[in-house]
Amino acid sequence: MKYFFLSESWTTGRIWEFGGLWNELAWNRPAYVERQPLYIRENGDNLWLYKAEEAILMIEVKPRAIADPTIGQVVLKRLLSAEQVVERLCQEEIFHPPAHHSDSTDPEASEPPSADSLNQEPWATKQLAPQNQLARLVHQLTPFLRSGRFRPKATVR
Repeated sequence: MKYFFLSESWTTGRIWEFGGLWNELAWNRPAYVERQPLYIRENGDNLWLYKAEEAILMIEVKPRAIADPTIGQVVLKRLLSAEQVVERLCQEEIFHPPAHHSDSTDPEASEPPSADSLNQEPWATKQLAPQNQLARLVHQLTPFLRSGRFRPKATVR
């Protein structure tokens, strides 16, 4: 899988794979690009984590509302690996909206879970949806990853 962060005010457009633009007829399905239930805040903007399938090379992103006509579209050419996402999440405060706010369009409606609320229900005693499991796992791993004991593999650029 590949990953990228995208502002709430932007949306995805065309998608490219090795042979050119994604062809739903050739693949017999649309490209897999899904917004994850985690975001970080940068300069007051919520940047949501997106997951994309490995076959995708580039993704066009564009503003939802054409408020600034100087930026019409951008093409993301360097999607992130899972290791790069973990490194970035370790440097930022991670937000995971509660389940009842998942469809909310209010960016201030989502607050990070408190440590007390996570400790009230132990990880192994409650069956969670996969997206909640990912968020809880990232939250639990963050102190370890920030402690300096985690050494990511060197990446070749």
